[in-house]
Amino acid sequence: MTGPSGGRDKIRVVPSSRRRTMLSLITGFVLVLTWYLAGCATVSRSHRTPITPVAGAATPTIGPDAYERSGRTPQLRLTLPPATSPRPFPLVVALHSLANDGREPQAKWGIDALAASAGVAVAYPDGLDKSWDAGTCCGQAAAEHVDDVGWLRALISHLEQHYPIDRHRVILVGFSNGGMLAYRYACEHPSEIAGIAVVAASRQITGCTPAAPIGVVAVHGQLDERVPYEG
Repeated sequence: MTGPSGGRDKIRVVPSSRRRTMLSLITGFVLVLTWYLAGCATVSRSHRTPITPVAGAATPTIGPDAYERSGRTPQLRLTLPPATSPRPFPLVVALHSLANDGREPQAKWGIDALAASAGVAVAYPDGLDKSWDAGTCCGQAAAEHVDDVGWLRALISHLEQHYPIDRHRVILVGFSNGGMLAYRYACEHPSEIAGIAVVAASRQITGCTPAAPIGVVAVHGQLDERVPYEG
């Protein structure tokens, strides 16, 4: 069938106008993907690990790295898998929607539970002014041309240096404005992530020509009035 981009995409249309209902569908995808990335790790009881140094992590570089120099470091929500999880473990970066922050995906998307069951780390970063610069959208971040892609790259590198993150098993999950940023990252740096999962989002940059194949799962309702399916 023909997708929003005009090409013939292999898409399963979800005919729903309830964007929050669609958002819940992505949790199942994240579960499947993280189980795959984690090599079908053994299920263990729910466990949330505080942000503390992990034994066996790579030695941090001397001096502040790009993430620390950005100044956007006062709050980072990070859930680590149980200490018994196989290492290095996959990383899921959950990108919130417009007018929200990292508390939205942590509280409403159910991904923290997957950190325990699938043995993955989950990061919940905050966009400046509760927005992400995905190109032509959205909010203050786009108006000021904030380099959110560059900042996310620095964040992922920072986490890799301080925790046993498997750099080849990083996925971005985004809702609305967060999904738009995931699309942009995939367009510009596809070889740096294993895939993206987006809900109720559209690509906000032109000339998307990824240099490498990348896995994409997109959930988008045809009755979505805020981010129309047809673009």
